[in-house]
Amino acid sequence: MNTEIKEKLLETLHNQNKHILANVIEKNADVSISSYSEKLWDYKATRPIEQALIDAFKKEFTRLDIKKETQEEIIDSISRTRSIQTAPHIGLHESSRMLMIHYLTTLGINKDEWYVVGTFSGIPFSNDSYPASISFSKNHTFSDIFENEDLYYTDAIKKQKDRERDLPNESYMRLSVAEPKDKNSIVYRSDTPKTYVDIYPHLDKKLRDSLVEPKLETSFTKTMLESNKNLISNIIHHKKIIFIDINEVISNYLQIVLQDKEHFIYKIFFDEKMHRDMIDTFSVHEHFFYYTEIETKKQHHAYIDNFLLKSKNLETKIQNESLIKLLAETQLCPGIFIGFTALSFLNDFQCFGSFKQIEYLTRYKKIWQESNLLPVDISHVPTDSLTTGELSDENLRFITPIDIALGSEWQVDNNQTFGDIIEPMIPLLQAFKN
Repeated sequence: MNTEIKEKLLETLHNQNKHILANVIEKNADVSISSYSEKLWDYKATRPIEQALIDAFKKEFTRLDIKKETQEEIIDSISRTRSIQTAPHIGLHESSRMLMIHYLTTLGINKDEWYVVGTFSGIPFSNDSYPASISFSKNHTFSDIFENEDLYYTDAIKKQKDRERDLPNESYMRLSVAEPKDKNSIVYRSDTPKTYVDIYPHLDKKLRDSLVEPKLETSFTKTMLESNKNLISNIIHHKKIIFIDINEVISNYLQIVLQDKEHFIYKIFFDEKMHRDMIDTFSVHEHFFYYTEIETKKQHHAYIDNFLLKSKNLETKIQNESLIKLLAETQLCPGIFIGFTALSFLNDFQCFGSFKQIEYLTRYKKIWQESNLLPVDISHVPTDSLTTGELSDENLRFITPIDIALGSEWQVDNNQTFGDIIEPMIPLLQAFKN
């Protein structure tokens, strides 16, 4: 990134009040991506992880069929590094930018440590991250994806044409495996769509060998997480990788700590003074929970105010037992505010994240510090650990893990600068709303 481009970008970002993003870019634009990644892993936590959070992680590991000895190894690792990747929304198979995020982040990791990817599933199937689409570049066509299935091939082409009509700048080919009726349903704790089960046997063998076979009445998130682990492990140099659903982890954690009336999380919901102070400080508009209506399967922002759980079509009296019950069932999904409060601010985690995350997470930290409500010191916890980027090579820019599974080559120059991989993203960095 040359000086003129950098200065113009920084000026624009500051004018848009994207000061955290601007500062990270200014500080690291001329640093090689390998050196930048090494700096990310220098972080040292000052407090141990709560046992409740350890147990919450282990419950998610068990859901994903991780062996107990491996679970202990992962816990030991994150206790040391206290770092987790939280940039990705959960998705069936990831984009080129997510591939770059994983590559960049793992460049500097010690080979003996685990790279834990905490994906966010509190999104509908219609989210613009395409959580239920197999995405690949326009270097391939649907004939490369399918072996011999004219029905699916024809339908996929029609949907792609409709998408490109509505999104003229669409850079990917996408094969949706979601059910149309479920487009507003939340991905969190969803079942595997029948469409995916039907399509899978007709996919190219190279894809089937890279993916986990989907089955009806099984967890879709589990299928996605295991498939992503397979795909990414076959591409990047680091092999100790695990993909988890961070919403599941936080739900597990809340169900434990809400049983303890002395715990900070219990108090911010059910101690009258503490709760009022928190609501006055953060407002009800933060992402506390997502509530799913049983009848429509639609999700709405939800919060607790004066012992009432409130959402668009809901207002019901609640106490810790009923909140735990809703979390244990499918109706209530933890949002980003409560999730990062547990990870970053109560348990010292460095959360690697996107350009949006570093802005709002730093805002959360500032408000928590100014309010003096937290029972712990968080001044040392980094909230600006930016992991993002795109390849500057036009021919490789939109290569995804699916392309690579199909035979495409993908390579990165580790000596290029952080500014080099940021430069292709400039329109996006300027366009997003802070």
